[in-house]
Amino acid sequence: MCKQFATFLIAALACGILNGQELSPTRLHQPILTPQNSGTTNGLIAVWPVNPRVVWASGRAGTFTVTTDGGQTWRAGVVPGADAAISRRASL
Repeated sequence: MCKQFATFLIAALACGILNGQELSPTRLHQPILTPQNSGTTNGLIAVWPVNPRVVWASGRAGTFTVTTDGGQTWRAGVVPGADAAISRRASL
């Protein structure tokens, strides 16, 4: 009985070690970061990648920016009325 338990324990440890090596950070796929010109100087807060070509980002004071060509060009804007909504919330 003790010999069977020892065999099981050694096998379990070997599987755990091999599995841990498969998930090591050096074997994980890391994204490639590419600097982008977002078209705005407002601070951006959140990014939503829709697919490799379309990405939306949102920022302070109703700011948004979008690319539809994989980051080659960006179109920035402000949601109409966002400044007024922020002013109303600040005064409450």
